[in-house]
Amino acid sequence: MRKTITLLIGGLFFLAANFTNAQQIAVSKDSLFFPTYFSYDTLFVYNTGSEDLLIDSLFSVHEEYSYRLDVFASDTIHYVVDGGHDPFHLTIKPADSAMFVFEAPDLCSICKVSSTQQYFEDSLIFMSNSLTDDSLLIFSYGEGYPSALPDIENQIPKDYALFQNYPNPFNASTQIRYRIPLKSFVRLEIYNSSGQKVTTLIAANQTPGTYSVIWNANGFASGIYYCRLQTNNKIVGVKKLVLLK
Repeated sequence: MRKTITLLIGGLFFLAANFTNAQQIAVSKDSLFFPTYFSYDTLFVYNTGSEDLLIDSLFSVHEEYSYRLDVFASDTIHYVVDGGHDPFHLTIKPADSAMFVFEAPDLCSICKVSSTQQYFEDSLIFMSNSLTDDSLLIFSYGEGYPSALPDIENQIPKDYALFQNYPNPFNASTQIRYRIPLKSFVRLEIYNSSGQKVTTLIAANQTPGTYSVIWNANGFASGIYYCRLQTNNKIVGVKKLVLLK
């Protein structure tokens, strides 16, 4: 009788060990925040187990909401997250991770009706073969973009602003956005970590509006850079850029 119990306990221990070491999903944080409609937030997804982790579906709880998504793993994946259940195939090897960059939540990508909602709450669901959490939920909140409203890009801003580049860190190129409320002479410049100017992206008179510039950094070495926005000889803002090759 004692031998039978010993074998049973040993079997349970073996199963528990297998369960512990199998594919497991873990994340760097449990929520995403979007302070402005065109901002982004980054989430790292880890496989803490000993088997391949397969994420086969990623969707939003609200059918009317959608997000642009870049996933940086072995290959870059560009994906639109919405209320549908379109296949999403990503395999993360044991002890490896992937970076998910969610951008510009659209509050009404399908219904196309006018909305005055400024802030939203949503949940993103990661469906995977994880034995610990096969339907991981990530809370999402902030300011979204009501797509049926007039073109926000062309509205006159109320203040000066330089926004964080996207993606960041980046490889080869990144997008830099800024806004000006008055006609101004604009200088958008890139400096290295030693404070030396390495390139000028914009040096021109511009009318009020929101602008977007692509910095192609193919000829630059990996490292820390700084983007500085100056209007009418006044520094508006400085952002830290991380170039990884």
